[in-house]
Amino acid sequence: MDLDARGCDFTAAVSTRLLSRLGAGSAVLAILTFILLAILPGAFSNTLSRWINPGGNTPRYTLVTIKPNTSEHLAIRGESFFLEADVNYLSFWKPGTVTVQLDSGYQVMGEVQDNRIRLEIPGQFKETSMQMTVGDGMAESKIRPMQRPTLVSLNASIKMPAYLNLKDASIDVESGGLDILKGSEVKVAGAINRPLQEIVLNWGSTNRVPVSISNVTFTTDWLSTTNAFEADIHWKDQFGFTNAQPWKLNIRQRDDAAPTFQFPELYREMAILETEAVELKTEVRDDFGVKEFGIDWETINGVKPSRDVLDVDFKDSSLHAAQKELKVSFYFSPNLYDIEPGDVVELRGYVTDYFPDREPGKTALYRIHIVSAVEHAERIRQQLEALLTQLEDVSRLEQSIATATDETLEKMDTLSEEDLAARLQDQATDQKLNASQLSEMARKGMETLKEAMRNPTFTDEVMSEWSKTLSEMQQLADQKMQDAAKALSKASQSPP
Repeated sequence: MDLDARGCDFTAAVSTRLLSRLGAGSAVLAILTFILLAILPGAFSNTLSRWINPGGNTPRYTLVTIKPNTSEHLAIRGESFFLEADVNYLSFWKPGTVTVQLDSGYQVMGEVQDNRIRLEIPGQFKETSMQMTVGDGMAESKIRPMQRPTLVSLNASIKMPAYLNLKDASIDVESGGLDILKGSEVKVAGAINRPLQEIVLNWGSTNRVPVSISNVTFTTDWLSTTNAFEADIHWKDQFGFTNAQPWKLNIRQRDDAAPTFQFPELYREMAILETEAVELKTEVRDDFGVKEFGIDWETINGVKPSRDVLDVDFKDSSLHAAQKELKVSFYFSPNLYDIEPGDVVELRGYVTDYFPDREPGKTALYRIHIVSAVEHAERIRQQLEALLTQLEDVSRLEQSIATATDETLEKMDTLSEEDLAARLQDQATDQKLNASQLSEMARKGMETLKEAMRNPTFTDEVMSEWSKTLSEMQQLADQKMQDAAKALSKASQSPP
């Protein structure tokens, strides 16, 4: 059979068309594969790797890759920010639309320009993720909102002018106001809530001044306050965030005010006995410190103490430079300085502070009349006599009121209720007025009695008698006469 078949041609017995087609298709596929390999070698190697190891972690190959500037975007809480990324096209296909999808469902779309993405993302209030898509490329990143850096503390150290000789002071200026004395120097120190990257402090007309930074704190050198009426501070934290607007500091400068001197209990015009010693109470004040104070005096008849006497008897000084207020009493007696009755002492208080070359602050002129004991006694006697005369008038009026009341009671049966009520009310009013007058006389009498006690010519017996009389007058005015007035008033409202 083998010999028989050798002479036969079997090529025509089987069709080869299908095989030819399969071969041609394989050739075309091979050619395309080589073309794609040449054009996209990365895609070929990625596909081959994923085919060989289907369970591996080989990432999916895309024709577009997105590279964000950072995998975590730090943003100011509630404020929009810009998302930036580079786009790399690995083929002739270059899609130009970018889509950003937030976890919240919010979507932002934009255009790729010059292979760059720059999109404004709405402000976020909590940590969230977002997904960027360009063509078949995709990238993910996170958003972490945070507050702007804030000021934690701000203090100003103040160096007073040298003439005051005071220690440096430190005050809190977080309120935004700084009150200083002209000529002072200031050092500013503060802290924010995150490490600092940069801080700019503009001070008055000198603009930016040097500032030292140490982690979260900052400090300036000593700054002159000449023509400095405001300052502003800008800061940037470690993340590059700044304060929303410059922090303002208002600088209010004031002059060193002149010191003041007061006699709190001294009348501008007064009289004392030649034998008396009067206490001259003084109060002196200065806004930064009293230096010296005292009293200068002389009489209109030429009695003038020496400077040494005035410095010893009528001068004092502060215990230290920062003493702002003093209350001191000086004592003056005409006999001690040979001042005769009838003379008048003219005096002024003076006070100085530490301001260079400033004239002393002075009070108005006070006058003390020196009176002899005899003259004073005569004046008291005249006042008491006038009081007795007034007392007689009060007594006569009281008698008149009593007589009118008796007459009203006698005619009670013949008077109508209206006439009776009117008469009783008039008498009650007169009684109140008379009682008030007697009370005022008693008060003046007590003042006169107090004045008389200064004079040694009045004996204790005389003073005791007058005191008893005035007390009885006061008691009569406050009790009996008032009770009578109330009774009459009540009777007028409901006559019998």
